[in-house]
Amino acid sequence: MTARRLIAAVVIDGVECPATDVTVDQSSNQSPDTFSATLALNGLPPGRDAAYFSSADEIPCDVIVAVGMSGGLLFSGSADKVDVDFEAGNVKLSGRDKSKDLIESKATKTHKNKSSKEVVDEYAGEAGLEVDADEDAGKAGKQYRQEWNRVTDLSSKWSAIQHMADREGKHAFVQKNKLYYRNLDETDLGAVEVDYQGQSPFGHAEGNFIGLKVSRNLELAKTTKVRVRSYNSETEERHDETETLGGSGKERTYDYRHAGMTNGQAKKTAKKRLREHTRHERTADVTLPGNPDISPLMKLLITGTGTAWDQDYHIDRCGHRISGDKYDVHITAKNSSKGRGGAGGASGASESGGAAVGSQQMAQASYPREGA
Repeated sequence: MTARRLIAAVVIDGVECPATDVTVDQSSNQSPDTFSATLALNGLPPGRDAAYFSSADEIPCDVIVAVGMSGGLLFSGSADKVDVDFEAGNVKLSGRDKSKDLIESKATKTHKNKSSKEVVDEYAGEAGLEVDADEDAGKAGKQYRQEWNRVTDLSSKWSAIQHMADREGKHAFVQKNKLYYRNLDETDLGAVEVDYQGQSPFGHAEGNFIGLKVSRNLELAKTTKVRVRSYNSETEERHDETETLGGSGKERTYDYRHAGMTNGQAKKTAKKRLREHTRHERTADVTLPGNPDISPLMKLLITGTGTAWDQDYHIDRCGHRISGDKYDVHITAKNSSKGRGGAGGASGASESGGAAVGSQQMAQASYPREGA
């Protein structure tokens, strides 16, 4: 087999700089994606030397990785910290994605008669982000009225976006140059397939992974009920919504109270909270040979164990690690049991409409560096 060539670089304010070690942590929740990278001082192009790092006020950074014919952007944001080691001859950068600008900017407008999506579009545009959002959002100013002034007076733009997302049963997070504001179940781009073949009289156990660990929380496997209650002082209406997912054993109940919700918001929030609680029932930790196409927008599909862990999972985090000629990806994923309560598990990854990333695409864990 011909080894695939590995290239890793950080594009610093438009100039590509080769990197020796790179870490990118991607997330499908509200916490920002982060990166760290090590660059050789004697390998930096003109204009990106130690003098540049000593005085630059802002250091925009994009992390790009190529493996053979596959590759692309892993991270887009800016550096928060620079360390220069003249004895070791390297520069170390670390930073966050473009949600940083939203986290550090205060929300000050009331946005009357604007939809939630219009507010998200405005804030994202100010941070240089595109938006991928559902179109079923209501009027932010009308829906939140009294509380909106409190939210915007005390919060960052990112907190305001998270507040709206929570009220509408959505998830808001940033991936590369895009802000996602939608139902998390609708953002997958196919599946990462992990296949295990147990030991047999004809051979040892094997699989297309480096490491695979699974777990199950028996408490979260019980019947779970979420109740959301709200009083809307504008309409003088009380709303009480309950969502339940069947399971085993004694019922677990979670009770939430929120002010000023509409009936639709209460129902969406109950569904979101139920998903958040029950998805922790089954978890999977997988380490795979490096592939820059893998992201939290995909699902994880485990097969071949011959157990109830053979199902699909929602990817929570992806950690891309490159060191020298080694590149691997660590995935943390979770879900409730497939078919639980007559619903539970999501549809199989083969039906998700995206391309599967399987063993043929992830067979090589070590690559020759460019120029080696």
